[in-house]
Amino acid sequence: MKMIKKSMNFIIIFTLLLPLVLTNSSFVMSASNENWMEQVNSNNPDFGNRTLREVILPGTHDAGTSTMDDANDPRDPGPDYWNLKDLFQNAAAHAGKSIVADWSQTQGLTIEQQLNEGIRYFDLRVAPNVWQPVFDSYQIQETNLRTLHGLYGESVSEIIADTKRFLDENEKEIVILDFQHFYEMTQTSYNHLNQLLQNTFGDLLIPSSYGVNVTLNQLWSENKRVIVLYGSDNQRYTNSIDIRSIYANDFSSWLWDRRSNVQSDWANTTDVNVLKQRLDQSIASANSNKLFVLQGVLTPSDDLIIDAVLGGLDPFSAIGVHSLHELARSANNEVPRWVLNDWANEPLNIIMLDWIHETDIVNIIRSMNEGSEYQGPVEQHTLIASVTSNGGPQPGQKHRSSHNFSTVNIPSGTEKLYWEVVNNSNADAIRFRVKEDVSIWTDPIIFNSLSSGSYTGIIRNDKLYIADPSNTGGNSFTVKVYAVK
Repeated sequence: MKMIKKSMNFIIIFTLLLPLVLTNSSFVMSASNENWMEQVNSNNPDFGNRTLREVILPGTHDAGTSTMDDANDPRDPGPDYWNLKDLFQNAAAHAGKSIVADWSQTQGLTIEQQLNEGIRYFDLRVAPNVWQPVFDSYQIQETNLRTLHGLYGESVSEIIADTKRFLDENEKEIVILDFQHFYEMTQTSYNHLNQLLQNTFGDLLIPSSYGVNVTLNQLWSENKRVIVLYGSDNQRYTNSIDIRSIYANDFSSWLWDRRSNVQSDWANTTDVNVLKQRLDQSIASANSNKLFVLQGVLTPSDDLIIDAVLGGLDPFSAIGVHSLHELARSANNEVPRWVLNDWANEPLNIIMLDWIHETDIVNIIRSMNEGSEYQGPVEQHTLIASVTSNGGPQPGQKHRSSHNFSTVNIPSGTEKLYWEVVNNSNADAIRFRVKEDVSIWTDPIIFNSLSSGSYTGIIRNDKLYIADPSNTGGNSFTVKVYAVK
């Protein structure tokens, strides 16, 4: 079955070169967060006494993927997913790069920009640049290391240089570089990366012997401000390299072994409700002697990707999600609120998100570290629509629970939409979809799994309606839609 699904993926990508539309993103996080750890330390005298395990840090999943939406970037297929020696897979990957990018890109900012926006933990997948010419042998540039996630992303050497410049300019910020997976690395590749890290960061590297219970004050006093974690070596064509044996001296000094120093549970779901359940379970089992990464991300299944791509041709496909970016919005609408409300007193450590700049998680985390009240982003909301919905489908309808409403009259300068549920005692728990009323075939889902407080991209449409509401108690409710500047 897995081979059938993968073959379907290859066939779809190879034959359908339909660009998928991404809604314009908007920046939420504050530009003043480039030195937020220093600012928090000034406002909270006890902050420096916290350990690495006790401080809360914002992090990014597949951090180096922001360049994938640049059509001018080569966006070469990577060996993490593709067997590049297989001519069919190779051709499919190259032919459908735009589609692959839609389901591979997880961030909208470069790592340099993320640092300045306040991100302090970076999940990195790395490989040397490899490719398979049609009429030549397999090629590898052993020291040209790049991040990847289906396609290649940012250059590792640029990431390391940008991080060093950032640390030189911000003397109390601490950064964690988590090289979670390596692909097709040779010993020459590892030697090059080790030397690059040591030569660039030098004494800034935090020894692995310090562990996660070292205080920020100790790290600041010794000017130790970079953790480097190495995870798994993955080889498609040769045996794995035993990096822990070959580089045992490095692991006993400046390199941290990810296997023994990080707890990072993967929810592996497309459903935001399941995500909440699994994150709750992860928090309940959190190890106080390891860095604890809370993966607030949704993962597209093969079926979801196939359905999304086929949706460009299949009039009966109405899944409501057409890219990883759109899927991430479902998690990003919820995870920051869970952090602020449900998990405020839990032993959080690292909060990892996709498309993190579209959330206000850095300011939430900053307020939690500071012990101050979170004020929320300063936004201007203009009401553009209001619709009353039944507590379930209307009589004779399978999904529809409201009359049509319009979002056509959106003011200029609007960056996104904000959705509010009122007039129901269970308003905060209600979830619903927004569908479009079309004259033939299946009404497509425009927005999936919305709730009160959700943000979405901009949609101008005069034939929208509420569908599939849940947790209503069988009672009606009102949805208000605001344009946000």
